[in-house]
Amino acid sequence: MCRMYLLAAASILTIASGALAQVSNPYQGDAPNPYSPYLPSGYHVTSGAKQALTRTSSEALQNTRLDKLKDQLKRGDPLPRTALDAKVLQHINLATQAFPLGLGLLRAEGTLDWPALFKEPAFKTKRERIDSLLREAWKQARKDKLPEPAFKELTEAVKLLDADVDEQIAEVNASQWLDAKRFTVRLRAEAGELKKGEVEECVKLHERLVRCKTLADLVAYMTKEKLTFAPATPRDLAAYKALARILNTAP
Repeated sequence: MCRMYLLAAASILTIASGALAQVSNPYQGDAPNPYSPYLPSGYHVTSGAKQALTRTSSEALQNTRLDKLKDQLKRGDPLPRTALDAKVLQHINLATQAFPLGLGLLRAEGTLDWPALFKEPAFKTKRERIDSLLREAWKQARKDKLPEPAFKELTEAVKLLDADVDEQIAEVNASQWLDAKRFTVRLRAEAGELKKGEVEECVKLHERLVRCKTLADLVAYMTKEKLTFAPATPRDLAAYKALARILNTAP
């Protein structure tokens, strides 16, 4: 029986490692990777290839396309006036210098969209505790910045949840385990950003983004504010795909 569990765990780790290896690398060279303190135990990150767990290939490609459109704007070339849907823009996460990860998981007023694994009854107590701590943390961070005691309490709660995920590795579907692991890694990282202050300004940047009526407006706004696309969360994927189609059709 023990051998069976070990083989199952090894199989899931192999799948997870392969998935992580396919993640794009936005932190080249010696650039700091804000995910580093939260990477899973045993996850090796070389100095020349610092990887962020939730940076997806599509998001990296969107930033590449955005850079090209920004260059067009700087040259004075006309930009596409393709209409944008405000409902799509509401689900786009922005990366700033202060918030390189954005606030994707937290932007719904601290209400989390939990992965399937965490919706199981076994996680109910820890899930509800984190929900409660996070709602209060979000309120505090919008007023100023998250105090150190509140930050420690929140991150400790997420750390305990993360430990439960590790214990489930031989018990659950590999895809569910990886989704849960990515979620806890990102949640701990974004919670760390609440300590910086400037959360209210980040929220306002997103509110102003929704006012962009065309692709030209979007490029001009993101250029002016020095913004890029942050990683998508699961509830944002449809919006990212819709925006990618528009970016890809731009001349």
